[in-house]
Amino acid sequence: MTASNLLKHRGQALVFDSIEDYHQAAGQDDLPVEASTILVVRGAGPKGYPGMPEIGNFVLPRKLPAGKE
Repeated sequence: MTASNLLKHRGQALVFDSIEDYHQAAGQDDLPVEASTILVVRGAGPKGYPGMPEIGNFVLPRKLPAGKE
């Protein structure tokens, strides 16, 4: 069961055309991202390549160290 507050989001989203584009951008210190930004990779998901990012190939942007906002 999903918490209702997780079903909608208002705010910034960054959309990438491929996982490779995301990986290249994730290393940039000037990436316009903050802790509340939604990161989207087109074609990634249960039916797309490379599958669900939470499997482990979706690294946090360098600008957002883990646990820091």
